[in-house]
Amino acid sequence: MAAAATSPTRKSKSILSLSGQFHLLYQSCSYVSEYLCLPLNHLLSSGILKLLLLVIVAKFSSWAYEAAVPPPPKTCGSPGGPAITSPRIQLDDGRHISYVESGVPKDVAKSKLVYVHCFDCSKHLNPFALASPELVEELGVYIVALDRPGYGESDPDPKRTVKSLALDIEEFADKLNLGPKFYATGFSMGGQVIWSCLKYIPHRLAGAVLISPDFNYWWHNLPSNLTNEIYSRQLRQDQWTYCVAHYLPWLTYWYNSQKWLYSFSIIGGNPEILAFSDMIVVSKLLATMNPNQVLALVYINMNKTILKWLKSQAKQQGEFESVHLDLNIGFGKWDFDPLDLENPFPNNNGSVYLWAGDEDRIVPTPLNRYIAQQLGWVNYHEIFFRTRRTLIKFYNYFFFILGAWKILLLIFLVGFSAWAYKTTLQSPPNKLGSPDGLPITSSRIQLRDGRHLSYTEFGVPKDVAKSKIIYIHCFFCGKGHNPFAITASPAVVEELGVYIVSIDRPGYGESDPDPKRTVKSLALDIEEFADHLNIGPKFYMAGFSMGGQVIWSCLKYIPHRLEGAILISPAVNYWWHNLPSNLTNQAYSRLLQQDKWSLRVAHYLPWLTYWWNTQTWFPGFSIITGNPAALSSSDIEIAPKLFSIIDPNLAIKQGEFESIHRDLNIGFGKWEFDPLDLENPFPNNDGSVHVWMGDEDLIVPATLQRYIAQQLGWINYHEITGEGHMFAFKDGRGDTILKEILHKKK
Repeated sequence: MAAAATSPTRKSKSILSLSGQFHLLYQSCSYVSEYLCLPLNHLLSSGILKLLLLVIVAKFSSWAYEAAVPPPPKTCGSPGGPAITSPRIQLDDGRHISYVESGVPKDVAKSKLVYVHCFDCSKHLNPFALASPELVEELGVYIVALDRPGYGESDPDPKRTVKSLALDIEEFADKLNLGPKFYATGFSMGGQVIWSCLKYIPHRLAGAVLISPDFNYWWHNLPSNLTNEIYSRQLRQDQWTYCVAHYLPWLTYWYNSQKWLYSFSIIGGNPEILAFSDMIVVSKLLATMNPNQVLALVYINMNKTILKWLKSQAKQQGEFESVHLDLNIGFGKWDFDPLDLENPFPNNNGSVYLWAGDEDRIVPTPLNRYIAQQLGWVNYHEIFFRTRRTLIKFYNYFFFILGAWKILLLIFLVGFSAWAYKTTLQSPPNKLGSPDGLPITSSRIQLRDGRHLSYTEFGVPKDVAKSKIIYIHCFFCGKGHNPFAITASPAVVEELGVYIVSIDRPGYGESDPDPKRTVKSLALDIEEFADHLNIGPKFYMAGFSMGGQVIWSCLKYIPHRLEGAILISPAVNYWWHNLPSNLTNQAYSRLLQQDKWSLRVAHYLPWLTYWWNTQTWFPGFSIITGNPAALSSSDIEIAPKLFSIIDPNLAIKQGEFESIHRDLNIGFGKWEFDPLDLENPFPNNDGSVHVWMGDEDLIVPATLQRYIAQQLGWINYHEITGEGHMFAFKDGRGDTILKEILHKKK
């Protein structure tokens, strides 16, 4: 017995095989039963082991239940809950929907739009809130963005379904007095909600916009080969998340809160799910943060922190009632399939638009493309952006291997960012008229906002003039660089009875800078200037190069004040959307390399324009640096004569940023209209528009002007053979241009 008693003890101290462990267990039980005078079969039949197994199963079940059951939500406004900071509407069942308004006042709006946010976001992440105020005002749009139930400051809805939110939106619209019809718009999971609105409340919709709308892989009308192919491309962690949400929805909370396996990529903040263009958008959203926070987020903990910051307010009431319930509903079992929907606007009294990005990794485009093909009444728009997949993989690998170098990298980046920030800050403009400022030598008109516009007059006296022309100068020039004052003969000016006033554009010469200058603002400045100078209800506009580009704005915003317009070698924005890409690419490729980069910086990174054109590592814009390669042979002959008359440096005496750099940002930035969309400003032939070009212009390609003139049939196009950009400053050319438009008037 002693040997039998000590043997198991010695064996327990060694590493045993599985069969050895079972053998040891049997021997131990035999010893215990012998010692207690109980045979082993009596121990089994007594139920002690069954009871032990039951205890283990019960304990495991209790743990699993606690892990799978989400905590109660922290309802806004309740004791210990988040504070209420936004207006809310109470629904009939007692729940509240939080919302935020933007756009024009509701009472005067021409269109009312309800926006539904995406997954893991809130009402504050609304793309329409970033639309230009001018466009919103022009369209008369009122926009209300709501927090979906459980998100932000909207009360949770434990009974939320595919249908219920559509009905919530209808009731919300009624209580907010939006009227019988409104537009419904949504992004991602919010776009998925719009399908529900098209199903359950189509009678309330004036139209619908679905932006990158999520789809459910289990919608029965989607072809299995297509869904399988797309599903296989998803991150493995997302495939499992969708399966759990669809087949085991009661496990969604546990799966997305446990630490053993990777959960849904958007919740976890995995940057592999983002396309390159998405990363650019995220960086823009981060631009509102403190620079040190941005560095910490992007360079140290990008995987986990960026999206958490963007959505900090979305889940304040709890994750289950917001993001987890979203997954269960969005990817659960639907009671309808969007592909079964009929046209909600059979009488063409509304429209449905679906927008998608061709490189979308979160909501793969092929399925949305298929849905739009099957539903012929959906207006489908696919935005193309070439994703730098290789670059993204490099970024991910880079962040993975940083390790101990993170701190050193952070120090370097903080130092570099401080230097870069300092170099991008432009110097304040040199003030005019102040005791220690520059002297004022020209006449000036004060506008309503207090700014002054400087001007000079030429031609016959204003009071006896038959025609009055306002001239707008070019880039890196001033009001004195006026081809009519330089090349028109006094006899022709007298004969035609022309009065010409030439102004310094804001920030140029002796006109005050306008930090808020836009494509539209100078047209309105010109109108106000004309009124202060008593030019009369109608006048002619003329402009050269970048000044010619300004004339498009006048034709857009003040056509009722124009008697005619002259555009001489007008600058072209290569990003006007109606210009054919093959034509713009061809013209763009012929520019000097330094100009290609300068225009890209002005369009995509305008905050870098000052630095780009003042640093000495790379050549800046050719006209600023004085590179003669930008000039044609005829321009090289004209330039010395032109700039010997008036020093161009007088144009930038208040500083380069508010004059030439801001000019680049506005002229080649994002326009709120395209000149090719303009309608004839003189439908009754009571005026005319003339475009003059040299066919050898190396600064503004004639091919693009030729195309614009062909598309706008009301343009009188004149192309001078063998001439470059500055042909208008040749002797006698001013006479030709003036006679052409003023004789047409007669």
